[in-house]
Amino acid sequence: KAAQTLLKLRRMHRDEFIKKFSRRLHVPNFKEGDLVLVRNSRVEMELDRKTKARYIGPYKI
Repeated sequence: KAAQTLLKLRRMHRDEFIKKFSRRLHVPNFKEGDLVLVRNSRVEMELDRKTKARYIGPYKI
């Protein structure tokens, strides 16, 4: 009985999590010819990142 209750609660919490955070996630829909910026992930690890460009671009798709 305890295992069934635990499984039920896990499913319930998973569904709540999905419902809560699915609105925040969106899939970008880029088309050919769009201009995009690419996140510069190398800057995030550097100590002087405050003054550096966070994005590289624009690039054309």
